Amino acid sequence: MTATLQSTVNAQASGLMTAQKINCLRADFHQKRNSYKAEKRFVNERRLQIGSTAVVSKAFDRRLGCYVALKRMEIERYINANKKEFHIGKAMGQHPNVVTTYEKLFINKQVCIVMDCLDGGDLVDILADREAGFDHQEFLTFARQLAAGLSHIHSKGVAHRDIKSDNISVSTKDGQAKILDFGESQFVSEPMVSLKSGTLPYMAPELVSAIEECRGQYNVGDVDLDLMKTDVWSMGITFYSMYTSQIPFGCASLQDSGFRNYLQRHVFGAPGVWAAVDEDIKILLENMCEPDPELRWSMDMVVKYLNELCKRESHK
Repeated sequence: MTATLQSTVNAQASGLMTAQKINCLRADFHQKRNSYKAEKRFVNERRLQIGSTAVVSKAFDRRLGCYVALKRMEIERYINANKKEFHIGKAMGQHPNVVTTYEKLFINKQVCIVMDCLDGGDLVDILADREAGFDHQEFLTFARQLAAGLSHIHSKGVAHRDIKSDNISVSTKDGQAKILDFGESQFVSEPMVSLKSGTLPYMAPELVSAIEECRGQYNVGDVDLDLMKTDVWSMGITFYSMYTSQIPFGCASLQDSGFRNYLQRHVFGAPGVWAAVDEDIKILLENMCEPDPELRWSMDMVVKYLNELCKRESHK
């Protein structure tokens, strides 16, 4: 290679490196500027919870004009554990009975997810102060809201996979019950990658049975489950706890005496507690917690039943 040609190549390489460096500096500048703007956007921040993958805090959002929840995490944590949760949350849009995921920001080299701030406590906290659960009218109000919320989630092609009292909160702004936490959720059009999801007392019997058959390995194998129907079962258990302030049995397994009693005698939970449940609510719970998933109601059927029940009661 001649000296002239070599100098030309070196000059071009130098120019390329300079352009790349300028682009990197420009990108770094914009990221820092956006990070600075984001920091100025949120004020009065107060830490609420420190989890294994993220830190959640409450702050006033000057742009939205209200308090929001900020879920901060390292970028690697976001990619490995929270990316799917964010995309599913965004897919929900805005519904009065589902937590709203607003946006994702980069602040100080961290990912920050902006969500509804629900500081009214979860159902576990609310029911802890009650010996007998919600009264009949309170139950119907919250049950209709939660049924509408889960029906909306299903309409987006998503199975929540961890419906339970801990993942339901009541907003202090509008008094609406809202479903939150999409950490275990998935689009039903995508293959199920693991049986390990949900919380044992709320798990549907077909899911518990599949786990038992796999000897606790959680491998999907040839298992074919209707994940939306497992959500319906979980919401049925949640409704039972709302009405009675109890859980009917420890696990929907034949190894559990309470579950066997339900199958054999159609007694849901403690006999004395079940006897005190309103007959219309018994019909609701029995159809949501039907052991055969093919006979179990869908959430749209639950919504329809609750709407008709409330309409009948309003004319009494």
